[in-house]
Amino acid sequence: MSARLQVNISDEMMNRIDMYANKLGVTRSAFCAVILGQGLAGYDATFGMVADVQTQMTNKLLEKAEK
Repeated sequence: MSARLQVNISDEMMNRIDMYANKLGVTRSAFCAVILGQGLAGYDATFGMVADVQTQMTNKLLEKAEK
């Protein structure tokens, strides 16, 4: 399933999107979907690491408090 997304961007950004899409031989829409997917994957990884660090820090603090 797919959904339509409409965003407002600068002319400069649109030109850059078009340039890269043309270089890759894909549509503007396909290029934007890939870039958004990569960005979201990066955020997922970052927030996952932050959650892991928070859990580790909490566990260490609880261990120290129990001693």
